[in-house]
Amino acid sequence: MPPRPERLAAFDLDGTLTRRDTMLAFCAFVLGGKLPLAWNMMRIAPVLLAWKLGFATNQAAKEALLRVCFAGKTEQQLRSLGKAFGEQILPGLLRPEGWARLEAHRAAGDAVVVVTASLDLWVEPWARAQGLELLSSKAEVKEGTFTGKLAGQNCMGAEKVRRLEAWLGGHRPGLVVAYGDSKGDKEMLAWADEAHWKPFR
Repeated sequence: MPPRPERLAAFDLDGTLTRRDTMLAFCAFVLGGKLPLAWNMMRIAPVLLAWKLGFATNQAAKEALLRVCFAGKTEQQLRSLGKAFGEQILPGLLRPEGWARLEAHRAAGDAVVVVTASLDLWVEPWARAQGLELLSSKAEVKEGTFTGKLAGQNCMGAEKVRRLEAWLGGHRPGLVVAYGDSKGDKEMLAWADEAHWKPFR
């Protein structure tokens, strides 16, 4: 059965609850440091430039980076690395003010969900350990290997609202509070009854 909360708090992750992007942090974690990450980003510079200029989608740029960073890694390896990242690195990226607000919502009995464009590979183990509901982009896996593509749409923009509505099963809580920091959160913030833009800076 879909949840039927009376009050809902929806938090973006990257840049809202965290101080920086978890995808780049996880790529560096997998590759063994910032220098290998920088090298791999240089390898896909044309795609990144096309994205910056508006000729490629965010999803295309994301998939290009994931393919080059995770080449040769199995799903099992990446999920194991994601669990280690969630235990060792992600807690240190959290904004104390953001986490305190999330905990305040939980203490008040509100339903809390993290809605993020980051992938389940590295966010899901952390969210599960924290007892949080998670709506995220998902990795496409075939024959036990990550293909370098997303399964479905990148969880940003209007997709965040679509995921929330699907998760709620058509039920609209009496109060929806949303927190975000980028243009990928604007639709979610507009959908909410109470919107907080870059609230923890």
